[in-house]
Amino acid sequence: MKKQKEKNQGLTDRLANIIKDRFKKNNSEFARKAGITPQTLKSIMNRGTAPEVDTFLKLATASNMTMEELWTGHDPYGLDSNKRELLRLWDNALPECQKGAVEVLRAGQMPLKKTVDGDTDK
Repeated sequence: MKKQKEKNQGLTDRLANIIKDRFKKNNSEFARKAGITPQTLKSIMNRGTAPEVDTFLKLATASNMTMEELWTGHDPYGLDSNKRELLRLWDNALPECQKGAVEVLRAGQMPLKKTVDGDTDK
């Protein structure tokens, strides 16, 4: 049992950080968002129980992470959580909202600066 807990320590550390940072240390709220029972989350967190694949997918989805990122701590796409959240919001937005968002983002861009060779650079 001890070896299993040590093996899953990276996962439990990542979950603990997610719960602390995004759910104000509210394990029950995170479990609810993931669609699992608080007891299941407690078993993973405190006992180092390896989650079943379907449970792990729920944890990754609730964490707004890929399964790979949640398991390894490495994002294969190089996106931070804010960028992932923007993509998730974009995918769920109505087309007219997407158009408005593009207009807002374009209006808020940093101005381009001229470089020594005449090219533009941000």
